Amino acid sequence: MRVLLLLTIASCLTCLGIVFPSLWFAVFPGLALFFTILRTHVHRVWSAALCGLIFGCSTGGAGTIWFWDTLPLTFLGINDPIIQTIAVGMTWSYVAISLGLPIVGGAIAIWLCRSSLWFPILAPFIWMLCEVGRMWSFALTTWGPQSLFGPHFSAASVGYAITESQILSTLAHPFGIDALNLCVATVAACLAVAPSIITSSAQRTARAALVGTALILLIIPAVSTQTPRRNDNQTLRFAIISENIQDVRDFSTHYDVTQLLSEVAAAVPPVDVVVLPEEFSLTSIFWSKKEAAQFVADHFGTRDVLILNTRNDLYPEEERNQVPENKKLVYDSTAHGELGRYIKQMVMPLGEYAPSFTQTFFSLLDDHELQLYLHDLAAGPPISRDLYVSTFRNVRIGGLLCSDMLSPHLYRALVRDHGARLLVNLSNHFWFHGSKPLYWKTIQIARVHAIQNRAPLLVSNNVAPAFVLDKHGQLIAQATWGKREVMYVQIPVEAQT
Repeated sequence: MRVLLLLTIASCLTCLGIVFPSLWFAVFPGLALFFTILRTHVHRVWSAALCGLIFGCSTGGAGTIWFWDTLPLTFLGINDPIIQTIAVGMTWSYVAISLGLPIVGGAIAIWLCRSSLWFPILAPFIWMLCEVGRMWSFALTTWGPQSLFGPHFSAASVGYAITESQILSTLAHPFGIDALNLCVATVAACLAVAPSIITSSAQRTARAALVGTALILLIIPAVSTQTPRRNDNQTLRFAIISENIQDVRDFSTHYDVTQLLSEVAAAVPPVDVVVLPEEFSLTSIFWSKKEAAQFVADHFGTRDVLILNTRNDLYPEEERNQVPENKKLVYDSTAHGELGRYIKQMVMPLGEYAPSFTQTFFSLLDDHELQLYLHDLAAGPPISRDLYVSTFRNVRIGGLLCSDMLSPHLYRALVRDHGARLLVNLSNHFWFHGSKPLYWKTIQIARVHAIQNRAPLLVSNNVAPAFVLDKHGQLIAQATWGKREVMYVQIPVEAQT
């Protein structure tokens, strides 16, 4: 009973740190108490496994608590509130369990080394591997023919919490979330062994704790300094549009976005790049290609302005049948037309693709609207796995869409493999009705991307505010909740010479 009480406290503390930015520091005592339980209160391997399962599922559930903000699901045509609650609850539960399973193996491994002099070093590395294992477990349990398979879903990582500390967040360069997970676990492991300092083995335990702390605090910053600093030799002026749609089928917002584009075109000083939120594009707010071309000619003239938008292949005038399309981020130049496009990866189960088991799993609910929605998801077109970076005014810009933000690797690949120097994300938080926990988590994850890659990151959003981070992860601009507006910001960035 005592173990269960302590485990409940450990889980609650860690979950509070994961969910609420103002309580970010709670991840340290929470994880430290979990390590302490495994070191001193658990005497059998099955008990360690059970503790790992409870703690893992709890923290996995906290990292995805924003799944519940999809309620109500009426915008998907699912109207029965009981079916809505069961469907979301089942989805959230199996995601939480998938994120919890790897902690079972990690808890056993930590328990096995509980008496080792090197516990303060071994436990953090085991935990870091557990966090990677969580992402792989999610990929396996939610796999579908269209899904992006790999360690991409990182929302439950405890390391994101410490991005609220300006000092600790710098450790995200160059190893990203892995370094932050290791940092949290190292502090927790040292706290877990601290009480043993008063025992006869005090010197040995204290020495091991100091060695483990020194390795983490010295090696990571030392490696970070080996990366050459980039020369921000050019400034681009951005207009980032933040929308506030209340209905996914509210086409009246298209007129409002057109008015915002008119404002952007007349802005002084003139803008270089316009970023539209997901769901808005030149092919959605204009009836025909001719109408769009006329608007661009009338408002932008001969100026070359880059417009980033999630574009369809056909204008409404050209549509004859409802043909499924993948989301695409398109780089449109007002002077040269389309420069290139990126087709979205599928990371979010049941929002972007149908996992293989769901047809059987959700057939138990026997709801026609739910089955129709799952059928439409499964019938989607094939997915491209290619990333794309566009060069505009000698600056390489790499963009992704919405839930791609959750991946620790996609933005890294844009910078490392494709030379991106400025990062963009076009998001649509309408699905989650402007969820505050999701928005907080998005900023934390974006901060890691910016710091790890030493690149500014811009996010244009639906419902939730747009925001901009500099290459050090500092929030330099943020739109207003519940308001449709344009945010102007000048960003220094490295240009090709």
